[in-house]
Amino acid sequence: MIAVLISLATPDAAAASVFQKVCFKYDANFLDVGNGDDHVTHNNTYKAQNAKYSISEYGGPTVSSGYLNDDGCVSLFLSNTKSYLYVMASQANFGAASIDVHPTRSQAQQLYGHAVGPVTPTGGTYNVTASASIPGNDWVNVMIAWTKTFKRAPAAWPGYSYNLYMEAPSGGGAAAWEADRFYQGTLYPGVSIDPNNVAALYKFALVHELGHAIGFYVNCQRDAACGTAQGEQPFFENESDPCDPTLTGNDLGHDYNSKENQTAAEIEGWAHYVAAFTFNNVGETDCRYTPANIIRWNYDSVQQNNTAEAFSCEGGEGTADNDYGGAEFTDPVIAVEGRDAFGQFCAGSGDVANRGMEVDWLRFWWDVHQTSGVTLDDILAIRADMGTNGWSSLDTAPASLKVNSRVAQAFYANGLLSVWAAQNNNGITR
Repeated sequence: MIAVLISLATPDAAAASVFQKVCFKYDANFLDVGNGDDHVTHNNTYKAQNAKYSISEYGGPTVSSGYLNDDGCVSLFLSNTKSYLYVMASQANFGAASIDVHPTRSQAQQLYGHAVGPVTPTGGTYNVTASASIPGNDWVNVMIAWTKTFKRAPAAWPGYSYNLYMEAPSGGGAAAWEADRFYQGTLYPGVSIDPNNVAALYKFALVHELGHAIGFYVNCQRDAACGTAQGEQPFFENESDPCDPTLTGNDLGHDYNSKENQTAAEIEGWAHYVAAFTFNNVGETDCRYTPANIIRWNYDSVQQNNTAEAFSCEGGEGTADNDYGGAEFTDPVIAVEGRDAFGQFCAGSGDVANRGMEVDWLRFWWDVHQTSGVTLDDILAIRADMGTNGWSSLDTAPASLKVNSRVAQAFYANGLLSVWAAQNNNGITR
């Protein structure tokens, strides 16, 4: 339980004060809700758990400030002869970990906020709601999604400050983006889908980006030297032919189901897994994931971006659709036969050494957790032992530097090699 910092004003006379409970809430505005996952399932109102707040006399001094409790509330005595200003900020503290949402990097000391006042206390409960539907309030969606991540596993994720800036990264180019994104937990969600902060409308995309920061902290522990290696590795994707093996350039783009270097596929699949874990109950025998960018394999249109369609992230669950739906997606849950998207779509297309797909790595980590029953703490220990800052994306690299070898070694180091043997037929071992 996080201690709430409050000031209990001792009233001069009982009639001049009331015991006031102030509760802050977020009103969601997501496009990827209602697809069968278990948390943040609708655009409802959610508690501003552990968010930063302040209460001050209207035009006067601060009476109380700190962090709200798990219900998003604070209780205190206030004078019923004065007016007050109730303020919530885009910051939350979960004990070891905290989150901060800033407008830009140059405004790193500034937070977004929502204020209501003047309010004259009358006792009872007073609700303050910040709505993500209001222009400029994208930060509300961020707080909802990221708060859910940390409340779902309060003791597991690395205990650092996770900073998010609602702007495109400065400096230009992939290298500048990677260094800024992953070093010290800095993220720019506006670029994860397009430059207009569309990412803030997708809960899975927001937590996916947070998953990269979590992966960075697990593997690099704020080691600047491994920031780029932990970031995006060269991709192999031609948007007119996603399985074309001849491309060798960097930053050709990537999708949930594109052919990529295995280094990229695993890092992206891991981030998908963090988002899947956030919004799905591991104890259930289903899992829904809504990717932002997918490829229509029958090429009726090359890309199907920003379409909120539910895919299964559980091995053997869902309805297989060999071209991902034709002109329209018709299946309620889209899955892949044999838990091997890479084998189904790209294995016959040429070079497959050290190549993979994000969807297969998502399903691998999910099945390790759900089917094999490996705890989140053990999964993080495995990931820390994988040494992602030292592996290679090259198909000619020594086996010890390739992704599959590193992952197998990490499972062995944690006494879980039998789990690797049970789950590595998932399209990830080519």
